[in-house]
Amino acid sequence: MKNLLFLSVLIFAISFSFQSCNNGKTYAELKEEEKDAIQKFITENDIKVISEDEFLKDTVTNVKENEFVFLEKNGVYMQIVNRGEGQVLENGRHDMSTKFLERVIKDIKVSGSVISAGDTLAQNIIGPNASFTESMIVTINGKGSFSAKFTNDKTSNVMSDTYRSLAVPSGWLIPLSYLKLKKYISAIPSEKWVRVNLIVPHSEGTSMAMQSVYPCYYEITYFLH
Repeated sequence: MKNLLFLSVLIFAISFSFQSCNNGKTYAELKEEEKDAIQKFITENDIKVISEDEFLKDTVTNVKENEFVFLEKNGVYMQIVNRGEGQVLENGRHDMSTKFLERVIKDIKVSGSVISAGDTLAQNIIGPNASFTESMIVTINGKGSFSAKFTNDKTSNVMSDTYRSLAVPSGWLIPLSYLKLKKYISAIPSEKWVRVNLIVPHSEGTSMAMQSVYPCYYEITYFLH
């Protein structure tokens, strides 16, 4: 992992709003740079990309071969590390929490500060908040669409403190169509954690990613309560 950015630095920068230094580049140019950055990340990490058609045959990704499926509709690359042993979520409201690691894939500038590709933006998987989770309420409607917000109770509140928003990035919700979550009465053994790895373009990311047009890599573990 490259140099870890302290949350206080991010919060300070965000409190003065996101100001990316794009040198007069158009949105189309920034999207092309984002695409190039994702492809570079894929190459450098020996990721094997499989098609959605191939994935839908069994809806699994081979972790040993470092497979990620490319989801054309939203541009997200997804690797299912552990699908779980429960059921795919049904329509309605669901109380959930996550542990996560968020890394930027492309060099960006925020309020004059340079954030390098590979730097950690936010996390509660490791570090001082490792024992906490990020709680959220996920709603699935009759058409199979997802919406969610962070609830800020019993949690580390890393995402809402960092981005000053309760909005859950839409990229975080995409895997829920394929994962099989289960409620546990006691502590869940780590080998049973439902986990995915994601490459998320700006359009499915945080407000900061959408404004500054950069992709992120996520490691996310989901818990159903």
